[in-house]
Amino acid sequence: MTVLVNGDTKVEPTETFSVNLSAASGASIADNQRQGTIVDDDAAALPSLSMNLVAHADGHAGMTAFTFPAAPEPCR
Repeated sequence: MTVLVNGDTKVEPTETFSVNLSAASGASIADNQRQGTIVDDDAAALPSLSMNLVAHADGHAGMTAFTFPAAPEPCR
């Protein structure tokens, strides 16, 4: 017996299913139920942030602020 499982890239919990056998023809059924487990193999995408390079003179006295433009990256 083959049970087809559709693959995807969605992160989801482990799933279980049952197979029930009945009405055998020409044989007897010793154990009529079995459980299958579908283990998710898709890793959760972590959010990331990209930052542009910045160049700025340090000045001659005091503090100089460096501002780094940043943008969130979409999860993959």
